[in-house]
This record gives sequence, C-alpha cells and structure tokens, in this order.
Amino acid sequence: IRVSFTGEQGFELHVAAEDAAALYDAIWAHPAAAREGLRAFGSAAVNSLRMEKGFCVKADLDYAHWTEAGIEPFVALERPKAAHEFLGRHSAPPGAAPRRAALFEVATAPGFEWSVPSDCPVRDARGALVGFTTSCAHGAETGKTLAKGFVLCDASAAGGAPPVPLAAPGDAGLVVECYGESWPVLVLERPPVGVRGMPAKGSAPGAVAPSRIAAAPR
Repeated sequence: IRVSFTGEQGFELHVAAEDAAALYDAIWAHPAAAREGLRAFGSAAVNSLRMEKGFCVKADLDYAHWTEAGIEPFVALERPKAAHEFLGRHSAPPGAAPRRAALFEVATAPGFEWSVPSDCPVRDARGALVGFTTSCAHGAETGKTLAKGFVLCDASAAGGAPPVPLAAPGDAGLVVECYGESWPVLVLERPPVGVRGMPAKGSAPGAVAPSRIAAAPR
C-alpha cells in the first residue's frame, strides 16, 4: 500500500506473519539497500517526521470530535462541491466549532525538546487560557519543537457569527506552561514541511525542499 504516516514517499508491506522475517532479510540483502544507504529507524523518527507535516495521532484526536473542533484538518473544502460532497459538509461549516485544531512551535528550555506532554495550557499575555497541547516532537528537518493541540474559541459572537479563535498565527506573548516553566509558543498557520510526492500547494513559504532525511533520530 502506497501510504506513509511520516509524510514521506513510502509503502506499507502487508504479508503473513510467518513471512515477515524472510521479507525483512530479503530487503536488507538487496543491492539497492547498500546503494541507497538503507538503515533502520524507530518511532521517535516517525513521530518527528509526522509532526512536521501536521499529522495527528490518537492522542490528538481523542480530545475533540470533528463536530467540536472543525473538519478543516481532514478535508479540502475549497475543492468543487460536486467533486467533493460528503455527509455533514453543509451542517458543519468551517469556523463553527468551539475549538480549532492547531500546530504550535514551542521554544523549550534545553533538554526539553521532546518533552511537551498533553494537557499543557497555552496562555496569552494576560494569562488567559487560549488553548492546550496534545502531543509533541522535535522536528528532524526544522530543528524546532512542534506540538499539536487546540485553540479555544470565543463562543459569544453576536448575530450568530462563527466563534472567534482566542489565538491566531502572528499573535505575540503566547506561552505554554510546562514543568513549572512558561515557554514562548507560536501558532503556526500551516505545517512547516510539505508532504513528499504531493503538489506543493499549501506548504509554508520557505518550507524545506524534498531531500533525504539525514538528521532523523534513530
């Protein structure tokens, strides 16, 4: 199956359990393995790569069903409706949810680059709660700590207007409280690294160009 949780070009190989070891050995023994510099990597590398593309894990999704947090991370509503109809599209317009899925860039203290756990509150310059984290990783390409989470919305908008997010990209003075410290945090407009093998549409300005991943932790 041509699918990759890391956002890199890759495949999942599905075989009978009793054939898995033989397949693994055959891949490593192939001449292309030495030619391409094949090496093993673990879940830390997978987590690092998926976070830079903004992919969610179960920890991120457990905090709010799409009816509570919006469906924008999962569908492209700008596509023609006739080509992209689905049940619920018209009953859950963008921005109508009391919270919004978010990707944060966190300036952690040295030694905590991988250590922004879930439930860390995000506060504005006045100390008001504006969001919280759900998972994090240190980006292999960006070299920055990234955290998934949610931004809360102001549901008191008048005239039936959609709730307004309490924090947005470009807001200054935001911090995440973690381990008794307050670390500066930015709300990112979009993931900093684009998915490989896909059109560049939606990737951030200055996003890292496709290349071999040399810095991914083992």
